[in-house]
Order: sequence, then structure tokens, then C-alpha cells
Amino acid sequence: MKRRIALSLAALAGSCFGIQSALAQLTVGNDQTSPDRTIWLVDVTGVVAPRMLVTGTATSGNLWGVAADEVNQILYWNNGSTLYKAVYDLNNPLVPILIGTTTGTAPTGLAYDSVDQKLYARGSGGFYELDINTGAATIVFAATAQDFGGFDYDTATDSFFGTNDSTSTTLLPGGRGLYRINKPLSAPTFIELADYPNTPAGVADADIDGLASGGGKLYLVNDVPSQGAYVWNLGSATFEANLALPYTGTNGIFSGGAWTPGLFIPPTGADVAVSKVSNPSTLVIPPGGDITYTVTVRNNGPELATGVAMTDPIPAGMTFVSVDGGATFDGTQVNATIGDLTANDTRVFNIVVHTDTLGQYQNTASVSSTSQDNNPNNNSGSATTTVRAPLADLGVSITDPADCAVGVGGTLNYSVVVTNNGPESAENTTLVVTLPEGVTFISSNPPLTPVGSNLTLNAGSIGNGGTATLTIDATADSQGTLTITAQVSTTTSDPIGGNDTASENTQVQGTPPATADAKGIFSTIAASSSSLVPGLGGARFGTGITVGVPVRSPDGSKWIQAWDTDIAVTTQDQVLLLTDNGTSTVVVQEGVTPLPAFQPHTGSFDAVYDINNAGQFVFSGLDDNPTTSDGYVNRGETNGTFTNISQEGATAPGQTGGLAFGTIRGSASLAADGSVAFLHNITGLTTTTDEFTFKDSGATTVTQEQTTLVTTLDGSGTVAINDVSNGSAQLGIFFNSDHSAYCLDGSLTGEPTTSDTAVVVSGQVRIQEGFTIPNSTFTSLVSSVFANRMESDGTWFVRGDNADNQDWVVRNGDVIARGDDPIHEGATELFDDAPFANGFFVMASNNAGRFVVGGTTNAADGLANAVIVFNNSSVLLRENDPVDLDNNGQFDDGYYIRTFIDDRCFMTDTDFYIVVRLRDAASANCGATDTDRGQALIRIALPPASNPCDFADANCDGAINGFDVQATEEAVNGDFSNFCLPTADINGDGAENGFDVEFSEQLVNMC
Repeated sequence: MKRRIALSLAALAGSCFGIQSALAQLTVGNDQTSPDRTIWLVDVTGVVAPRMLVTGTATSGNLWGVAADEVNQILYWNNGSTLYKAVYDLNNPLVPILIGTTTGTAPTGLAYDSVDQKLYARGSGGFYELDINTGAATIVFAATAQDFGGFDYDTATDSFFGTNDSTSTTLLPGGRGLYRINKPLSAPTFIELADYPNTPAGVADADIDGLASGGGKLYLVNDVPSQGAYVWNLGSATFEANLALPYTGTNGIFSGGAWTPGLFIPPTGADVAVSKVSNPSTLVIPPGGDITYTVTVRNNGPELATGVAMTDPIPAGMTFVSVDGGATFDGTQVNATIGDLTANDTRVFNIVVHTDTLGQYQNTASVSSTSQDNNPNNNSGSATTTVRAPLADLGVSITDPADCAVGVGGTLNYSVVVTNNGPESAENTTLVVTLPEGVTFISSNPPLTPVGSNLTLNAGSIGNGGTATLTIDATADSQGTLTITAQVSTTTSDPIGGNDTASENTQVQGTPPATADAKGIFSTIAASSSSLVPGLGGARFGTGITVGVPVRSPDGSKWIQAWDTDIAVTTQDQVLLLTDNGTSTVVVQEGVTPLPAFQPHTGSFDAVYDINNAGQFVFSGLDDNPTTSDGYVNRGETNGTFTNISQEGATAPGQTGGLAFGTIRGSASLAADGSVAFLHNITGLTTTTDEFTFKDSGATTVTQEQTTLVTTLDGSGTVAINDVSNGSAQLGIFFNSDHSAYCLDGSLTGEPTTSDTAVVVSGQVRIQEGFTIPNSTFTSLVSSVFANRMESDGTWFVRGDNADNQDWVVRNGDVIARGDDPIHEGATELFDDAPFANGFFVMASNNAGRFVVGGTTNAADGLANAVIVFNNSSVLLRENDPVDLDNNGQFDDGYYIRTFIDDRCFMTDTDFYIVVRLRDAASANCGATDTDRGQALIRIALPPASNPCDFADANCDGAINGFDVQATEEAVNGDFSNFCLPTADINGDGAENGFDVEFSEQLVNMC
């Protein structure tokens, strides 16, 4: 805290406290250029109008700093580095005399030391002594960090004062403010008196350029006339009312002031004045009390006042009681004949009145004299008193339990407090509390009995500042938002009604289930055991990247997935995790695992990787080789070694012309025999033909950009593939388990940009932008493809939308899900893309032909409007389902599915695996802010399969043979005359087509 030091009365003993007000004058001015430059003499009492000392267009009227030699009657001022003086003239304008140039400085403030008889200045270099004959400046104290714009000498204290605009604390620990500067000026000490006051606009002032000291006060003179001069009382150490300044120009940036009573001719005659105070000072409560008005009549001089008289009319609504001091009451007003009153003499009268009615009363006393009165402005004095009834501002507040701290069946503890903010007591105070719906009252203190949902407390009288408290306990019977309200009233007038009511909403948590069908495998929740990275010494999975795509082996016994960890070394924190029949192992660690080129993997793994039944896996990315050779595709072997399939800069397969692999790589896929399919560009070719996809570890070209021909959508011709999407989690080229089939997303050569995107399956365009989906009922053209996928058994999926924003999922050429349709057979809930523009986000199947589709819906609950639908028959998973994160058979982790992450899933014959984001219990069932708490790979068991042989006897003739296949084929084509089953979709894939005929044949051979 800054020091605040006020001058003692002893220090001010000779400071002009006793001087006559008519001698209390100062000289002020600024450097305005319009209106005319003017230096003014101001009467601080306001009795005499300001006088122009110097005026006109000459620059001698510009004032930066000013000082007065009262002994020799000389005024000094400067305009920049030009120094002027003038001899006092009490009757005429002053005549400026040019002294010279203040060499080395342009003073911003002047002060004349009347004791040492020296003229000092404050400039940018510090404090200077000025030669009063030549203006030559000699520095006496260097101080460059400060900005003393205002500067003056005070005779009474033999010290200097200054206003410092700078916030620098060098030399002045207080920074900006008003200072006393103790002599000698060659080695001054600084005492801070006050911070700068606020401007009339209420903003702390930061620029005060003038200062005058005299009469026990400091006048802080602004260059902006509207701000006036701030007045600091050295005795009381407080700021008084601002003094108006006479100049009007707003273009000045410097100002100055000096104490110059010698320039002023005091007025003659007497100055009679009257003042009045009341007791009580401003307020009577209630009507009927008495008020004493003390009226003081004074002659401020300098001469005798004759024929002095005082009158004081009593306002209507008040009754006269008494008066002293020899005054009388004539039925209307108090009259006092004082007669002669010498200078500085006073007379005091106490007038007592009785208050009768409510209202605001102004009582004004006036004084007159038969003598000349040199200041008629103070001939009346008033006191204003308000008579009113008692007031009490009551307020009520409620403290409720924290949101989600109480569950269904728990106890809600409420505290309701009534506060009287005054100013008087509140009588007959009543508090009514309305309990929320969905609670059962237990008890209260003080004890109350509810009437319906209301509890009423009669709190009686509450004094100013007093309180009344009601505590309530209730049982929460339901989850959700419970609202309690309170209202307080009083028979005393309450002037502020807005705080008489209060309400609080409490979120009550629902009852969690005991178990959860969704089981956690790995997660990024640090407090969960599921976040531990196998084999890495306590490292945990982290959230530096979105968890990678989990990819299964064809038989579903193994999978591989990329994860981030919390390992502190960021060049070693990402891993590839391989899980084999429930046992997980880190098989590649960024920056640690050596690869075939003897350089460890670095950076993120590419999005696509693969694994086969033998446990071999393939992945791509960047290693620590130079940037011209750091891209790779590698195969991990079952013995822990690695085989390099392709390396940037290395020789590419012969069919490319023996050129080198380039920088683009991805879409790595692994066949059962260990051969690898992948995408890579080749250097040395044009950029329009340099992208290849290979299989057989590069021995066979699958596609070459603008070279490989595929059959058109309608089968009538061929078209060249332009390029293939480069292996993201959603779009690219994907193969079956023996690489005999593929599904790719890419573009076609020669097609317009409105129809060049296509999905190609094993050499045949199956879906194309700008065309309708074959064999569908759509009339709108395909607009976008969001994802494509091929399972190990060759089942392929595509999801996208049409030009009319219709979202869809296609499986093996058949539309199996579409926006605005029921989410499964018999459901009333519909797929809806309002929550998610793409509508669908997941599609997968297993070797048994069972499949899932994930999409957003029109469910009213925004926390549960995304589902995973199994086989078009039931909801397998839904947002906000609980997750048994640590897989201990109990739902004790408190985490729920927040969102499903697009296309990060796979199916085995028994289970569905998917990466999800999680929310906590407060968000899931208590209305708290829906915050992402982390990611997890979870698993849920598939519904048990029915006996497939139940569908074998399709014609119900009691025999399983070729006639059943024939009946199925006829039903698929619309003839159900020989078909007895409820649907021709006997493989349960959601479509009646040739796959059902094929499945019927398999059943005949199996059953």
C-alpha cells in the first residue's frame, strides 16, 4: 500500500490559515491557441470575477509554467523554452517582458523560492535553477524517470510541491501522484500525499500539468478547462470541491498555476452570510418528531455590517415550537433583528419545529444588511429534511445441495435465509417456501408443518441487518431438475421488491444400473485400470490422438490398434497394440522399435494397418531416415522381426519401370499367406500416372492412376481410375482376406467433377457421384461418399448421401439403411441427420453375415440419439449406455457412452467392438454440462444366433433339398407360392437377394 502522509498543523502554523478570503487568489493559464491566449487571475472565493492579466494572439500569452515573486511583485512564466516576466499591476493588464531562452530545457513547471530568492524549473532532465536576468538553466538535480508537470513553492512550509504524471517507481515508490518535495532541491526527498483524483467523468486523472500552493491548500490546475482545478487541503489531507477555471480552449496540452494574492485588490464593505444545519440532519422517522435548525449569521468582513437581520419562514407541514437568541415567531416565520455585526463576528439561533406529515421539507434562512455587501451569494442557507414512514428492504436467499450431489432416495438439505437490509426494522415478517415437486418433506428448523407444498414461517420483527433462517430436509423422489422457491413479505414498506423472492434449481442424479452390457477393454481414463498400457511399466493410454481403428484378423481371434500414451517423451508416446485371444502386447513403439532400415518408427502411424490369422501384421508410416527416404510399409512377423515391403527412395517393382517409391504411401492390407497390398506413388512418372496400388507385396499391380480400366456403372464400357483415396480410416482401398477382391473410393478419368467420384468393387464401378444407386428406389443422384469398407469375407459397405440430403448405407450393392426410415423393423424411432450431418457413422459385418449400422436418430433425448442397430432387428448399443470400464462385472466406474467414433469398429462372430467417447454420470443422468471425459475401446456381446437349419426347409415339405433352394430363389424374385418362411431374407442381412439363395444352398448342404 502507498504511504499517505499529511502535513501536521505545526508545520502549517504560519501557512495563511488566518488570511482573509479576499486575499486568497491565484494566477492560472494554459497554452491554448484559440480562443486568444490568456493568463488569468482567479478569486478562489468566487466573489470577484476572473481578471485577464495577459491576453491576445501573441505567443507571450501561452503559458507552460508560472511562478510568483510576491516580495518583489514579479510574475514569471514560460512558453516552451522562452521565459517571460511582468511587474504586478493591480489595475491594468500586465506587460510581458522577454527574459531569454532557458538553455538546455523547456520547463513544464516553475516555482519561485521566496526564502532563497531563486527561480526554479522542472524539465525533462530534472530540476533546474533559472537565471532571472537571462533565462540560462543550470541543472541542480537529475531526474528523468519522473514527469513533474505541476511544480510550485510554498512559503508557509518552505518546501516545494509537485504533480507527477509518470507511473515509474524509480525515485518515487508511489509512482503517479501528488508529492511534497523537501529542500534542498539539489538533494530532495519526496513524500507522496495522494493519488490523482478522478475526473468529473469518473476516470482516474493521469495528466495534471499545473500546481499552485497557498493558503494551506494546493490547487492542481488542469489544461482541460472542463476538469477544473482539484483542491487538496493540506490540513485535512483531503480533496475539496473542484475550482472552476476561466479559460475555455480545449487545444492546450500544458497548464500552470501560481499563488498571487499581491495581484488582487480586495473588495470593500462587509460580507454577511448565513448557514443552516438540522438535527436530525436529513431524516425524521416516523412523522411526529422534532427538528432543531441551527442558523448561524456571520460577517466575513472586512468592514462593520449594520442593520443586520435574519428571517426564516417555517415550511407548510411543520409546526413552530420554539426559538432562542432573541428571535421571535410571527405565525409564519422566525425574525431576528441583529443590528451591527463586526467583522468575523457571529450570531446563532436554534429553531425547533414539529413534523406533522410525510414529505421532503426545505427550510431556508436569509440574512440582510443595510451596509454594502461585497458577496451576496452567501446571503441564504438551507437545510433539507425528509419525513417518511419506516422502510425495510427484505431479501431472501436459498442455499441448496450442489448439482448431482444427491441421488434419488437421498436427502436434500436446504437453507433459506431472510435478511433485512434496512434501514429500519421489518415488522410482521412472513416467509413462504414452496417445496419442489418430486420431494417428500422430512423436517425443518424451526419445526413447521407443510400445507400442500408450502411451509410458512412467521418471523416477526427483524431489525436492520438482522436475519431469520429456515432449514429444510426433504427426500428426493425423482431425478432431474427440482426447483424450490421462497417469498418474504412484511407489513413495513419495502422499497425494493426485486429481492423478495428467490428460487434454486437442484439437479438430482438418477439411480445407476448395477451392471452394464458394454465392457471396457482399454481407455484413456487415467483413474481406471483399463488405461494401463500392457508391458510399458505403468504408462497409460493418452489422448494426444484420436484412438486408432481397431482391425481384426479374418477369424476374429486377434486385432491390432494404434494408441497414444502418456509417456513424457513425445517422440516415443505412440504404439501399435496387438491383441491375441485376449492377451495384448505392444508390437511397435514410436522412436524405440527398430525397423528393417535400422531406423525406429517416428511420428503418427498411418491410419490403415492390418493383421492376419497367423498374427502377422502390416503398417506404414515414417521412420528416422532422411525425409527423402523415411516413408515405409513394413510387415511385422510372428517372431518379433520386421520385413520391409516398400521404402521411400528404394527401387519399386519391375512393372513400374524400375523407378523408386515416392512420398505417398498407405492402405496397407495383409493376406492370409503373408503377402501385402498397399498404395504407393512412384517417382519419375508424371503426377497424373504415378500412383499405384499393389498386392502380392508389390509383385502385382492392382491399379495405376489414369491407366487401369474398370467397368462402368452400367456395365456398357470401361473407364480409367484417376486416383485412389489415400487410406484414411474412412476412405481408401480395402481388400478381403486373400486379396482376391477389393473395394476402393477414388475418382474416374475423363468424368466431370460433378460425377467423377466413384466406389469400385473388384474392377466394377458400383456407386458413382451424379448417378442413382443401382437397384435402389432413390430418384435423387449420389452427392457424396463418406466411407467405404470391405470385410475379410469380401462383404463391402459404402455410406454417403444424395443430392436431396438423403443419407444411406449400402451393403453388397443393397441399401440396408436410409435416413428418415425406422431404425429397425417395427421401430417408431427414425434415423435422422439433424444431430449429425452425415447421418450414419458405422457399418460392419462378421463372417456369419450378421451386420451393424450406426446412425443418429430423432430421439427426443439429445444424450441418447445415436444407435448401433444389429441386423436391422434391434438396438445393440445406444449413446448414454453405461460402460463397465474395468470389466469387473459391476457398473461401478460411472462412465457412459457420449459418442461413437466414426468407423472405428469391427465384428467377430460373437462380439462387436467400437471406440467411443465417454461422459460421466453427472452428464449422463443429472443434467450437468456434457463434457468429453476420454476415449475407450469397448465390447458388447452379439445376440445369440438362431439355429440356421430352422430356415433350411423353405417350402415346408418336411425335406431339406434342392426344392428349398428353388423356393427361396422364387421368393427372392417375388413368387412366394412355394415359400413358407416369414421372409426371404434368410441370411438376416436386411435384403432379399441372391445372397439368400446362396445361403439356402449352404443350409441344404449343411442341414
